[in-house]
Amino acid sequence: MNRRFWLFYEFNRPNYSYDIMGWMVVILAGYFGGGWTASSTSNEIDGIRFSDETAINPSATLNIARGGLAGMNSTARGYFGGGSTGSISNEIDGIRFSDETAINPSAALSAARNMPTGVNSTIRGYFGGGYTGSKSKEIDGIQFSDESAINPDAELSVARDMLAGVNSTTRGYFGGGSSTGISNEIDGIQFSDESAINPAATLSVARYI
Repeated sequence: MNRRFWLFYEFNRPNYSYDIMGWMVVILAGYFGGGWTASSTSNEIDGIRFSDETAINPSATLNIARGGLAGMNSTARGYFGGGSTGSISNEIDGIRFSDETAINPSAALSAARNMPTGVNSTIRGYFGGGYTGSKSKEIDGIQFSDESAINPDAELSVARDMLAGVNSTTRGYFGGGSSTGISNEIDGIQFSDESAINPAATLSVARYI
């Protein structure tokens, strides 16, 4: 896997329109942020318009150029967290969907780390795992309403980096990654009370991103 490319993240920018059925969300665009070029870390944010699959390149850029970052989003904003500039970062920055301007909330990760991943509920975003100098169990993130930092008691059942994240409306799941070896673990967080979860399910093939 070429590490210059595998840690770009996509966000959906909602546009609200009214029809006879009421309000609906029409997804317009996906965004990729940060990463490594051939010679350096990047602060680039670019992407694709879904309706016609044309390239987009907003003027917004990351506040800090870095690779190994993670991404998640609210309905209004996309957030990039952690990564490495050459040094491990606790930065959270991103893009406002409505006008594609850069954002840089004061919130930061509670533990600076490289190669975490992101999941989100409707009200909060979470960054899980990563590398601090060792594999991490940390889950922290951001409150969408006021962009304050959050640090729930929940942590991963297995410390690892290079993992992936998905979420339902009620739970966030972290899968795979690199621990003492390549992992098939699936663990996560219950959104309602921010407690740790560790389902019996595992990946059918242990792997990392």
